[in-house]
Amino acid sequence: MIESDNQPGTDATSLARWLGYAGLIPFVAGTVLLVGGHVGVREFALEGLIAYAAVILSFMGAVHWGRAMFALSGSDARKAFVISVLPALAGWVATFLTARLALAILAGAFTLLYFYDRATVGAAGGYDWYLQLRLRLTSIVVVCLLLCLVLL
Repeated sequence: MIESDNQPGTDATSLARWLGYAGLIPFVAGTVLLVGGHVGVREFALEGLIAYAAVILSFMGAVHWGRAMFALSGSDARKAFVISVLPALAGWVATFLTARLALAILAGAFTLLYFYDRATVGAAGGYDWYLQLRLRLTSIVVVCLLLCLVLL
């Protein structure tokens, strides 16, 4: 049996998992520094965490740009193109707001995007590994963002 690149255990999915978990390092480090660092470090960690979250949110939205370009057509493609840019806009707006509001918006946007991914990417079939990974990664990201929000 030939394994496709979208099945668990392939080199591509293993790399995606590894990179996904590595991408959590700034979220966890920012949260830890916010909890245990002195005032200057906490401020730096918070700004870095918000900026990184905005970048990653934009990156996650790009999944739908790729779907629109390569897997969809017509109104489905148009909808995916529009949806794909909303995470980037939400992240960008968050960088101009107070830290509390930014963290809340980012946590909400990551959550909404996860459920949108479940409904759209999940409907495409064959991507269970991706949705499982997204659930784990999104859960940790949202916990970090909300924990930082509570700690402010």
